[in-house]
Amino acid sequence: MTTSLENFILKHFGSNNYWVLAEIAKSNQKNGHQYLELVDSVDNKTAALMSAKLWAGACNNIKSKIGNDIHEILKPGNKVLFSMRIEYHKIYGLKLNVMDIDPSYSYGEVERRKQETIKKLKEEGLFDLQKALYLPVIAKRIALIGSPGTAGHRD
Repeated sequence: MTTSLENFILKHFGSNNYWVLAEIAKSNQKNGHQYLELVDSVDNKTAALMSAKLWAGACNNIKSKIGNDIHEILKPGNKVLFSMRIEYHKIYGLKLNVMDIDPSYSYGEVERRKQETIKKLKEEGLFDLQKALYLPVIAKRIALIGSPGTAGHRD
């Protein structure tokens, strides 16, 4: 049975890459590899859930293109546009193997979430709250909390 399924997936999907838009539900890193749980939601309810992996080699290739932003992009809650291969293993089952990431989509998604947060803070009257604080131009009193004999205490 598993051989038939493996042959079917190989025949129909082969070693082609597919662009997939998914939200990251969980993200774990181990030994340079990234293990992801991807979710598709409809009306805030899970419609599909799938495991994906980003091997260290592919992760390093992506890092060379976009730098350390990869860690921000691969956080739970972010929607990411992935280039993936569909693979089937007799023991581990059906998996998605991440080959690449389109950072332009993720940057746009992060900016959208930022704007939503700003809007929410403005609606709650919290956005400009810090501007209402008055601080003197020159601080006249300073409090030091520290142990005697430390460099900060001596200064």
